[in-house]
Amino acid sequence: MLAVAPRELRPLASALSTLTSNLLGYALSSFLSGCVMEMVPGNRTRQLRVGFTLVLGWSAVAFACFIVGLGQAQRAHPGAAAAVGRVMAERRVSKAGQARV
Repeated sequence: MLAVAPRELRPLASALSTLTSNLLGYALSSFLSGCVMEMVPGNRTRQLRVGFTLVLGWSAVAFACFIVGLGQAQRAHPGAAAAVGRVMAERRVSKAGQARV
């Protein structure tokens, strides 16, 4: 996502992305699961079970979206994963060489 932002605005884009993720993820999840739990009829145990399932289910949805996005990226740029792997391997080798010196 940051690659789309102009180079001089990338720090701001990164900060706004992190702020949005935290507000929608951490802050909203507690509030939203609490609201859903209050709407569920039944005893407190059932309400807690529904709220916890909502939070965990949302994580599963996010993970599924990540996997779909990863697949789309690999189809759009088939050699990118291999290139990233080579770069990471080169960095490990250079760090290992620096540690020996």
